[in-house]
Amino acid sequence: MPAGPGSQDCDGHTVAPAVWGVNRFLHLARNYLDRHHISVYEWTMAQFLDPARSVIRELGGPIATAELLGVNLSTVYRWMAPAPKGSDGWIPQRYVRTILREAKKRKLCILATDFVPLDE
Repeated sequence: MPAGPGSQDCDGHTVAPAVWGVNRFLHLARNYLDRHHISVYEWTMAQFLDPARSVIRELGGPIATAELLGVNLSTVYRWMAPAPKGSDGWIPQRYVRTILREAKKRKLCILATDFVPLDE
């Protein structure tokens, strides 16, 4: 890692201060995650909304879910994103039956109640 703004990288090229700042931030973030025994995947998934996040994690993650349902990976991520760009953590109804069928086949802990809002 460069020693500071305007320093050189391992190839002798001058590193711009803005690049150094990003690299430093990434280095500090990675150290924090390592110190607290948090994987990057767990930290990333924690930024998304339930119940979609929990269901997708139980299915094996966003890539496995997209492959199972035959949808684009960005579609799966949108289900976990807050409105207005996402669906606020809700999986569209047309995919629920397929998910429940697959969960039963794989003996996963996904229930129909995971897809409906419950009064608190």
